[in-house]
Amino acid sequence: MRADVLETTAGSRWQQGSAGVRTLVVGLSGCVVAAHAEDPTRWGGRPARSLPLEGGGQVGVDEVGVGGPSRCSPPTLALPRAARGEGTGAGSRSRVRPEQALQSLAGLAWVSAVLLACACASALKEPAPVGTIGAPAPVPAASIDATLAAAEADLARRPDRDAVARAREEFLAASRAGETRVEGLLGAMRASAWLVEHETGVGQRQALVTEAVQLGQWCQRRAPGNAECDYRLALAVGQQSRERPATAVDGLKVMVELLEKTAVAAPGLDGSGPDRVLALVLLRAPGWPAGPGDPEAGLDHARRAAGREPEHAPNQLALGEALRANGLTAEARAAYVRAKVLAAELFAVGDPDAAEWRAEAEKALASL
Repeated sequence: MRADVLETTAGSRWQQGSAGVRTLVVGLSGCVVAAHAEDPTRWGGRPARSLPLEGGGQVGVDEVGVGGPSRCSPPTLALPRAARGEGTGAGSRSRVRPEQALQSLAGLAWVSAVLLACACASALKEPAPVGTIGAPAPVPAASIDATLAAAEADLARRPDRDAVARAREEFLAASRAGETRVEGLLGAMRASAWLVEHETGVGQRQALVTEAVQLGQWCQRRAPGNAECDYRLALAVGQQSRERPATAVDGLKVMVELLEKTAVAAPGLDGSGPDRVLALVLLRAPGWPAGPGDPEAGLDHARRAAGREPEHAPNQLALGEALRANGLTAEARAAYVRAKVLAAELFAVGDPDAAEWRAEAEKALASL
């Protein structure tokens, strides 16, 4: 299946391809970075834009299926000879590779955002059976609640890495013993998320995020509609996008969809986590066309989280980052100061995460 050439001349919009795909962005490796089959002005919930090339031009891509790529093939970028300082007679246009086109379009900084080296791997695949994840000691069904309690106690011993790793195995054991329950799955995902952020080995982090995503998928299957399953899966997919960049493009879409869904269903979950995390995604992700990045929308979500639970230090940290990204330095400083004070108060009463929150606030204040 071949998509029609997509015009990118000044003032134009993406043209609908014969495959039914209306919005396409291709990367240097030939994969489709973004595709939307229904609305020609939207991708990932955000407006598409016309992409004028200096002197006009076209972007073409082969083998595109409806709504996404059926396989990746090298894209070509066609420029009129005028863009290369050559003649413009009929049939004078030649095909060049994107690398050559970038040289011809030196000075257009945004071209590098259009012709990104793309990531084409799916963020979600068929998960491995729960019984193959980790190596927990088996526990009888009658001991599930006791095992979960022991796991929570070990998880509360952060930053003791061995205790958190033990908690993960205990949560996994509970999840195997109770095949209709999700507490063990959710606990194992919480422990995995912490371990990923404190593990130095790349291979170990990649294994942890892969398994955490699989646990999230099983959580959704065991309890369809459970907001925390969606939320924890979103976090796992986000970590996977960082540790396995090939999944990043699809992962960001999955993550945003899950967080938006959870922000409606359970906005107060994890201290207003859905809005807080969504704010950070929109602040840190690349913008259109490579990703969903949008600092102004990120600030909106950060304000929602901080407005709902202003005494939660992570919400103030997210708000500070969002304010700073939008040029509101004085307000950002105030948010970081408040985060530091709140974290210090929590540290005084033994909160296991407070030291890291306080350090993050201090680092942000020092950089302002």
